Amino acid sequence: MPIQHTRLCQKLGAAFCMVLMSSVTGGHAAKAEYSSILQDMVGHKAVYDINLIKTKPGSKVISVKGQVTYEARPDCVGWSSQFDFDMEYVYVDNPPLKMKSTIVSYENVADQSYNFGLERTALGKVVDTRKGEARLEDDGLKVHVSAPKDENNIYDAPVIFPMAHTFNLIQKARAGKRFYSADIYDGFDDTGVMNVNAVITSLDERLAYNRGADVTALAALDGEYWRVNLGYFARGDEEAQSIYELRGTLYDNGVLDDVVLNYHDYEISQEIKSIEFLPAPACE
Repeated sequence: MPIQHTRLCQKLGAAFCMVLMSSVTGGHAAKAEYSSILQDMVGHKAVYDINLIKTKPGSKVISVKGQVTYEARPDCVGWSSQFDFDMEYVYVDNPPLKMKSTIVSYENVADQSYNFGLERTALGKVVDTRKGEARLEDDGLKVHVSAPKDENNIYDAPVIFPMAHTFNLIQKARAGKRFYSADIYDGFDDTGVMNVNAVITSLDERLAYNRGADVTALAALDGEYWRVNLGYFARGDEEAQSIYELRGTLYDNGVLDDVVLNYHDYEISQEIKSIEFLPAPACE
């Protein structure tokens, strides 16, 4: 958060999205399995408070604070996601910087395609945009980025999209697996495909939520949940230090809470302030 302020704001969105099929490589069997994502996770709208919680000596980051509103909404063929960030960053020798970002994506379960877009504004001006589309085919992942510049890329299979990754992580946790590794594409920056290594830990006792009535809906969930720790690496460079790490509590319906993002010289927390569960689409 995903160490300039632009990279930081970008990865706040990417990390949420990426944690939110063992391997999808194309073909009818993979599509059939992939379609279970529509039934097993629930649409929801949540507001998260974001705060800087730790820095190492010498870090140039003084303060990070703000909120993000995240909405994940299924329709009859896929999932739409939107992140609206309202952030303030303070760095050594620089004045505070207020920045708003909107990140959108649509993951089509039916044809294994994915559309993404990003717009970032500061001081009332657009300072960054990104837009593109991707499709999983038998010979790999084909990506067309139309902004900030036009480019095409092909990535070797297997690669999955963010909602598929969340779904897989939940299935591994339900099966009692402790480790899961996958290559993921979200399109929110120029990193390309990332390798994400997860460690899954069972939680024997339900967490105590002391954040007031706004999280009553979360505290009332009676499904399973786990503590997950994820390391994000550039694909093919898994022996190097991770780009960043995420730990959080993942519910079996796809909700993520109690998040800490570790960028090695500072850490950021994200906690749900309020959550609303959305009605399921009426599909035949």
